[in-house]
Amino acid sequence: MNAVIEVLITLLGKLIPAIGNNAQLIDTIIQALEQIVPVLVKEYQDLVPIVSNIIAALKGTDGITVDQWNALTALEAQIDAEFDQAAKDEGL
Repeated sequence: MNAVIEVLITLLGKLIPAIGNNAQLIDTIIQALEQIVPVLVKEYQDLVPIVSNIIAALKGTDGITVDQWNALTALEAQIDAEFDQAAKDEGL
């Protein structure tokens, strides 16, 4: 499963330069990130920084809407909260 998630994240990252003003593509990427973030935080912490970079890159695209910005900000907060909780659970 790790290989599949790595490929998906790599693909998402490579799509960003091609986004331009394509709000529909941004929505699709956000939806994919919303689905994989909980799994990443729990199982594949080493990939979380890559997802954070994708989120930052999406926030810098020209075609982003306010709703998309808010969704990405919520994803960042979710990553932070789940990562903090995982660290607590590990006793860190």
